Amino acid sequence: MYSGALRDKIHKLKYEGRAGWAMIFGRLLVGWMDSHPEAMRGVDYIVGNPTHTG
Repeated sequence: MYSGALRDKIHKLKYEGRAGWAMIFGRLLVGWMDSHPEAMRGVDYIVGNPTHTG
């Protein structure tokens, strides 16, 4: 599903607590939602899910 540099960044965010990537991934997600309004139709509420802490 993902590999290389992207996999490394996701792993650092989820398992090493490197939260700096959270804002970048969040912006990518919001950008995708903004550019795909048809996929977001009917979505009223989005809840953040905390990452793995140990």
